[in-house]
Amino acid sequence: MRHLRGLKLAHPVSDDDMFEIEILIGADYYWSIVGDDIIRGEGPTTVESRLGYLLSGPTMTSTCTTSRSSILNVIVSHKTEELNLEKFWEIESLGVEDKTANTENDEFQKKYEETGISYNNNRYTAKLPWKAEHPPLPTNQAVAFRRTESVIKRLQKEPKLLLKYGEIIGEQEKRGLIERVDNEEIKPNIKLHYIPHHPVKKDSVTTPIRIVYDCSCKQTPDSASLNDCLLNVPPKLNEVTAILLRFRLNSLFADGGFNLRSWASNGQLLQVLARTENVMDKDQLIKILGLRWDTTSDTLGFVTPNLDTSELITKREVLRQSSRIYDPLGILSPITVRSKMLMQNIWETNFNWDELLPDSTITEWVNIRKDIQEATKTVVPRHYFDDESSGTNNDNVIHVFTDSNCMKAYGACAYIVANGKSSLIMAKNRVAPLKQLTIPRLELMAAVIGSRLLAHIRVV
Repeated sequence: MRHLRGLKLAHPVSDDDMFEIEILIGADYYWSIVGDDIIRGEGPTTVESRLGYLLSGPTMTSTCTTSRSSILNVIVSHKTEELNLEKFWEIESLGVEDKTANTENDEFQKKYEETGISYNNNRYTAKLPWKAEHPPLPTNQAVAFRRTESVIKRLQKEPKLLLKYGEIIGEQEKRGLIERVDNEEIKPNIKLHYIPHHPVKKDSVTTPIRIVYDCSCKQTPDSASLNDCLLNVPPKLNEVTAILLRFRLNSLFADGGFNLRSWASNGQLLQVLARTENVMDKDQLIKILGLRWDTTSDTLGFVTPNLDTSELITKREVLRQSSRIYDPLGILSPITVRSKMLMQNIWETNFNWDELLPDSTITEWVNIRKDIQEATKTVVPRHYFDDESSGTNNDNVIHVFTDSNCMKAYGACAYIVANGKSSLIMAKNRVAPLKQLTIPRLELMAAVIGSRLLAHIRVV
């Protein structure tokens, strides 16, 4: 097409029929990257942008037919907001969710532990849980090769990360986690399925990048991926809250073939041993499942969220900023419950996502936001008691308190008591349903939360 000749397109011209999406631009940012230069002709229209010229409109798919296909640049979706909200409520429900028994999954788990996991030569091996009648897994060398080229091209802009990426790949090959396939092994009658990989940056001194393997990759839209061929069952993993409540290290890692890359401790002896083995973490503030552990003072703190005060206060913005509060143990419950009640009020009034909220709602959110910023500066001792105050297990008593408040919220908190001293273990709260309930019913709902909280702590 003549009107496209000589233009630098945002995506280079290629004969490939499948591409890896490297960036998604929301409709709210689209107009900040496009320019004023628009070129029309027979076929798609070109629009100037900071990334190069964008194509939009119909394009002829064949010279002998009138069928047309279209290129679409802008997609408007609220899926991100829905996922943020879902993730926020999942974290808020940790430790008090209704754990309904699933006999079928339990039976599969038991059978898999007996037949699917083996221990040989100081290493655990877990078999892939293939479906009984899974679709054929195709050879996908072409798409895996293209995606690997794309990863290398992207990392070449940051040579240190590319070098680290290569080191991790080399280490995984050395440990037998991945294997090299030489060209002479690739034969037409042998199917080889590759798992493409890509980097994810991490805010870490020891491991600034980690590798993620994409088991959902498909050679073509109609072919199967590895995930399509495997059974999909709920994961049996320790909950974040259970790990945080225990918060102790276990020496079984090495016996099971797990390689510890870094070690952190507040004990002088362990610090010396870690430095000897060259695995001592260099950071004073250590990330512990979303919280921050200060090894010097042996206290736990929070990540202070970056709550932008320059943005217009809309439903989208309140949700976005509220979902940044990470408090799985509920230590900041007196503050976070206020943001949840405000969010419920905003939902109830049916505001659009990007509609400016009323002044009264904005004032309430600004006050909550200020309190959140202040509350996240809170630090708590890692141990519930110091050595002098802690008693034996027989002396420790757990007290659970439940309550409802002004028909708007209800919740529970658990304390551990020993030798006349108490310490908060965990707290959870929920907003009351929109359908107004009686005070006795809300009190009963709070009692349910309290009983689940106690059961969760007892298991820990």
